[in-house]
Amino acid sequence: MKEDQRIKLYAIGIIALIMWFVFFHTETQKWNGTGEVSLFPDSESTKNYRLSADMDIEEKRHGWFHSEYIYTVKTTTWPNGGYSTFTNCIIHEDRNQSCDTDDGKQYTVEVIRWPDMPEDENSPNWAN
Repeated sequence: MKEDQRIKLYAIGIIALIMWFVFFHTETQKWNGTGEVSLFPDSESTKNYRLSADMDIEEKRHGWFHSEYIYTVKTTTWPNGGYSTFTNCIIHEDRNQSCDTDDGKQYTVEVIRWPDMPEDENSPNWAN
């Protein structure tokens, strides 16, 4: 193989590697914290509640151009000091989801504000 052919082949390999990373590489980060949700009781169409919520966040980065967020709402805190615990309440970015609590109530849940990603890499808010 001639020297100029090797250089071209090497350049094509580097370009392919860069394109794979830019367009197809997926990286996932997970963290948790307190955010805010709106709860809409499925039995009543007019009421809704805006509450703080403990949640896990998963960010999937697809290349350099797109990130997808998935929220798992665990508990919400009511103003009277009570709380609701959700079972399997997974919400994809920009969507509402009907979720059940462990006491049998059903709510449509919308994530209003999510916890910021921890800045410190040693923070306990990073999920395993």
